[in-house]
Amino acid sequence: MRSFVPAVYDVTVAIPKSSPAPTMLRLFKGQPSVVHMHIKRHLMKDLPEADEAVAQWCRDIFVAK
Repeated sequence: MRSFVPAVYDVTVAIPKSSPAPTMLRLFKGQPSVVHMHIKRHLMKDLPEADEAVAQWCRDIFVAK
């Protein structure tokens, strides 16, 4: 994948407890929902090379969230 994927995107989605959850029904009815997103781009060249090292990197990112 490194030859054709320039970056990996780390996306965190949060829905405030005071807001109704987004559902397909709300979407079809045109009812809005509040959703907060945090997106971080990690260049592929900055990620570890070895499979196990990449797996550990993914776990570390998840634990940090």
